[in-house]
Amino acid sequence: MTKYSFLVYHLDYEPFLDKLRELGIAHIIENNQEVSPEILEQFQQINQVNRVIRTLNNLEPDSPENKPAEKFTDGEELYQEVVTIQQKVETLNQSKALIQKQISDLSPWGNFDLDRLEKLRNQDIRVRLYTCQIRKFDPRWEEEYDLFRISEEGGQIYFALIEKGDQNIEINAEVFPIPSKSLEELKNSLTILEQDINHHEIRLEEIARNGIPAIENYRYHLIDSIEYSKAVHHTLSEMDNHLRIVEVWSPDHLKEELEEMLEQSEAVYIKSRPTSEDKVPVLLKNKKFSKDFEIIGDIYSLPKYGELDLTPFFAPFYALFFGFCLGDVGYGLMMLLGAILFKSKVPKKFKSIMNLVAYLGTATILFGLIG
Repeated sequence: MTKYSFLVYHLDYEPFLDKLRELGIAHIIENNQEVSPEILEQFQQINQVNRVIRTLNNLEPDSPENKPAEKFTDGEELYQEVVTIQQKVETLNQSKALIQKQISDLSPWGNFDLDRLEKLRNQDIRVRLYTCQIRKFDPRWEEEYDLFRISEEGGQIYFALIEKGDQNIEINAEVFPIPSKSLEELKNSLTILEQDINHHEIRLEEIARNGIPAIENYRYHLIDSIEYSKAVHHTLSEMDNHLRIVEVWSPDHLKEELEEMLEQSEAVYIKSRPTSEDKVPVLLKNKKFSKDFEIIGDIYSLPKYGELDLTPFFAPFYALFFGFCLGDVGYGLMMLLGAILFKSKVPKKFKSIMNLVAYLGTATILFGLIG
């Protein structure tokens, strides 16, 4: 079992609980007290640390580390470094996308000398760039003006038109603005950006190899520092927010589904393993035969979290002992046939009881025949 604590806005409270129940999480502890800003900030901090840990866990280093492993001890400092690197990489990727678009737009024009264009402009000679669909290009333009075809691509034609002195030529084509950087300069800028991104990614891989335990220790420290029940009690009268705390105990096999739902809902949460002081709910996991005998164990006492479930051990002996005590073929047949007959008619929650009766009836028939 894993314990999750959530902060939920009061308008989303009921829908959030419904989503938890749809996942099959039944052990929900609802807390109707409101939450202070201090606690909200702590939850958000832990949530951010969780995101960083998941990001690092998902990294797959391209090559094994040849140099001696760096020792990381300060989890908080390491977490801040990862956040800073992620922010830088995000900014660099945005710049990279912009430059890639500029390169794509400029590629049909090829590489030209911006300094030479500036010198021509100083001599009152202006170069204007145009593009239009090939079918809309008028061949007479080449006869009437100083026009030079540059390239044709994707059904478009790209051409340059020269204006001198007071000329102000207007044609039915789209003007392409003279770029501030040449194609070669843009490609050089892209190379530098990619090198910077690669440098930061290598650093993240180094941290992913050896630094995750330190960040996890920092997360545990943050969790230990949240005494939210006491804080809520002292700050309840000062609250303007309408947030609620929800605690759940989730079986480990539902972990991925639950955390995927939390990522989609952007819920703020922390998770922790149970301690010896926690009253952890017990989820029994038995195979088909033993599972039907869990109701017998419920009558007496469920095992505590971490203790051995004895159901698989006592189930066969309980059936044999019951059959030995009753030992009557007639009663056994009544039990077996009654269980088979009513199993299809009873609600789902009672079907396991019918299975149990069938097992006990079979044991009764067996010992009746032996006797």
